[in-house]
Amino acid sequence: MLKEEWENENFTQYYGQIEQVVSSKVKFPSLEKLAASIHSWLPEDAVQSVVETVIKMDQIGSYPFCGKFIQLEMSKDLLSAFRLAAWSIHTGNVWYACDTISERVYGVGLLEYWDIAFPLVKQLSKSKNHWDRRGVGVATHLAVKWGLEKEKAEKLLDLALERKNATHHEEKTGIGWGMKTIGKFYPEIYQDRSLEKGQGLPAWMASKVKKGMALSQIHKAKLSQKKG
Repeated sequence: MLKEEWENENFTQYYGQIEQVVSSKVKFPSLEKLAASIHSWLPEDAVQSVVETVIKMDQIGSYPFCGKFIQLEMSKDLLSAFRLAAWSIHTGNVWYACDTISERVYGVGLLEYWDIAFPLVKQLSKSKNHWDRRGVGVATHLAVKWGLEKEKAEKLLDLALERKNATHHEEKTGIGWGMKTIGKFYPEIYQDRSLEKGQGLPAWMASKVKKGMALSQIHKAKLSQKKG
């Protein structure tokens, strides 16, 4: 139906149907599945306009839908995809917009296109926009949780440690989330740096490191049970 509306240039009907879905209580995987389906037939030159229109609907469902849409563009042009993600996050201007899109674009980008994505994420970590900086921590969380290699996790930790004097709540929240996840899956990184107790770190960072170290013990125990 959506494809038919698009091909017949019934754009009011097309976007009206999408808005009905993203404004309803539809689970994120279903929204992502819809986005992937539309992306499979949508003309390439229409991608940006669709993302911009759906983001401006300002519905919670707009963000997983557009996050998936942008994610599917990364294999073609990672830089443009990151720029569109940043625009979407800035326009959404709320934590769930930042987190939902950062995971799907920046986080997956780090996993699949590290050599290109990491320099871009490094730029985001130095951005004047607090959502960009929060997004780096969110991306770190997703990438490490989904199996990013230890050596790469260490590089992301270095970015986080460079921001230890951060003062903005949103940035600190994102960074803390990423640091906690690094501790859960790679506690040895903190141990090797004598940071396992948060030594020399500001209190907000130290608490996340210690939380991650505690989670690593639980994670380790669960893995042992599975092997047993």
